[in-house]
Amino acid sequence: MGLTDFGEPSRMRVVREGSIRRAVLFALDDEWSTAIRRTLTGSGVEVVAQPGSLAEAVSLTDEAEVDLLVIDMSSDTSRGVLSELARIHGRRPGLEVIVLSACRDRQHIEAALDAGVSAYVIKRRHPASVLLRAPG
Repeated sequence: MGLTDFGEPSRMRVVREGSIRRAVLFALDDEWSTAIRRTLTGSGVEVVAQPGSLAEAVSLTDEAEVDLLVIDMSSDTSRGVLSELARIHGRRPGLEVIVLSACRDRQHIEAALDAGVSAYVIKRRHPASVLLRAPG
């Protein structure tokens, strides 16, 4: 179990390698969207949709057979996103959800985890610097 920036045990779940095959990516910022898409596809995950709205992303997680929802969350939409994530988690408890946000507020992070988020990633750098190298 890892530690958070707050020195407490992390509440993130462990995802088995290879268990995620298909994803929906909701990121309105083009640079972050590109970086996330490249990282996912480089890891063998098919990005099946990249919706332009939260409502469309929610609909796609219900309709498409996806294992992962990645959301780049801005502070001005966080309330609506967190309430939708809680609803999604209630309908699809096995869906892995990763939130990327620049917000480091402890209460915000806890609220996201309480809403069923699998991982909360704090954006600290330029999108191009966070591309992960695919195994292989």
